[in-house]
Amino acid sequence: MDGLSKRAGLPQLKVAWTCVHGDAMAMNALAWTNDAYLSCGLAQHELPELFACGQSVAAQIRRRIITNMATLRCAFADIPAVSIPAVVAGWTAVVRVPRVMEEDAWVIACAHEGARVQPGYFYDFEVGAHLVVSLIGPAEDFEQGIGRVARVVRANV
Repeated sequence: MDGLSKRAGLPQLKVAWTCVHGDAMAMNALAWTNDAYLSCGLAQHELPELFACGQSVAAQIRRRIITNMATLRCAFADIPAVSIPAVVAGWTAVVRVPRVMEEDAWVIACAHEGARVQPGYFYDFEVGAHLVVSLIGPAEDFEQGIGRVARVVRANV
């Protein structure tokens, strides 16, 4: 996967659509939708500048993700019942926690401590209990938040 979200930290900005074939009525509806909701002209015009600036932004994002991943691993290093699978792509990480309660209960317990996580079933994890965390936030905020999640886990395992 590639695009402005990865190259320049601009996930909402679109520069292209796709080539499709089919029924004339469906093609007209798709063309209207494209014109109404996916205005690419300005982004296409500015693309050279976006790519030029994007290299710096992408490097900052990579550093932040690496830092936050190290913080995540450190936060759970002393809890053998927790594992952190390798991140192969993207800006999220998975925390595999013991199934001493349902994922929703884990999420609610973390929220009560002021930490926002998502349940693994949002990502089609069907076995075990998983919490999904974003790695893209500022390092200081991430450290505080993941510390809260670790406290919740320690209190429940």
